[in-house]
Amino acid sequence: MRSAQLRDTSRRSKKEQPCKNVSELPKRFNRVFQAFLLAAIMLSIALCSQQAATAQQQAAVAQQQAAAAAPPPPPPATAGKPLPLGTVVSTLPAGCTAKTVGNVEYYHCGGNYYRAVFQGNNLVYVTAKP
Repeated sequence: MRSAQLRDTSRRSKKEQPCKNVSELPKRFNRVFQAFLLAAIMLSIALCSQQAATAQQQAAVAQQQAAAAAPPPPPPATAGKPLPLGTVVSTLPAGCTAKTVGNVEYYHCGGNYYRAVFQGNNLVYVTAKP
């Protein structure tokens, strides 16, 4: 029985040996902390990359939706063809002459009169009656 007790104390002393060398604890802690810090940094980088990719994808989708929702530009005007009043065209036909009526400038082209107006940020021409 005494030999069993001796074995137990020898086992305890072997288990307690790492605690005896206190000078190694900061080194072990440092290694564990560095590994944890490295893992946290890598996770942060991965999350940032994923967020950037998601934001880029959302911007592309929004741009596609905006392009699909925008009305098509008005067709260019054709010379000599009478158009209904209020028709919007993107460009004047060739050979138009400017004519001012009541301080408003009109462009006479063929059988139509056009007035320059802004549609959003775009300059367009609308058929009008002077």
